[in-house]
Amino acid sequence: STTEMSYVPMTLAWSQSGFKISGTVSYLAIKAAAGEPSAAADSNGALPDSGKASGAGDSFLKGSYDFTTVSRRLVLRPQVKLKIPTADADRGLGTGATDYTAQLDAFYYVEGWWPFVSAGYRWRGDTRYEFDNGVSRQSYSVDYKNSPLFGAGFFKPLSAQTSIMLAYEHRAPSFTDRAASEELILTVQHRFDTHWQAGVSAGTGFTQRSYDQLYGVQLEYRF
Repeated sequence: STTEMSYVPMTLAWSQSGFKISGTVSYLAIKAAAGEPSAAADSNGALPDSGKASGAGDSFLKGSYDFTTVSRRLVLRPQVKLKIPTADADRGLGTGATDYTAQLDAFYYVEGWWPFVSAGYRWRGDTRYEFDNGVSRQSYSVDYKNSPLFGAGFFKPLSAQTSIMLAYEHRAPSFTDRAASEELILTVQHRFDTHWQAGVSAGTGFTQRSYDQLYGVQLEYRF
């Protein structure tokens, strides 16, 4: 069925000397078929009879470090991410499980371009959620599958203020009989001054479990 999602995250980050840590909280709204797991949201709990749910999304803690060669042409960025299940699985807003992700990104400078590749692995926690089918409230146990993720693309500065990034991402499914998620996203960013930066994104997916269309706006303030 058609699934519509609106996601509004707020991230606070600190970085120094190549090291960066961040925390993210969010608001999430989903509209889809009543009683069905939110397919685009990685098999969350079932949505209520209205087919709509909104509220707090999952929260994230993330840490990374940039290793740079003497020539500064190669950058390796190992990172770890923790998903805290603050979203309500009983209402289809989250899986209700704590997830862990380890990932390595590699950037290489080539004549004004920064091509990159990334690879990682995601450990998904198991969970339970309840759903009211109008007659009774039923409880479901869910055993999620750990899986790899891959990505590739490029980053290119167009000027001192403006840059573009094209990124392909492949995420293996949380269940054996499901398709992977494959998406391509183009992002344009512009820095107005030392504090403010804005970006716009548009993307598309290539599998049944990918987003058909994706649009985003990002606003960043640096202290």
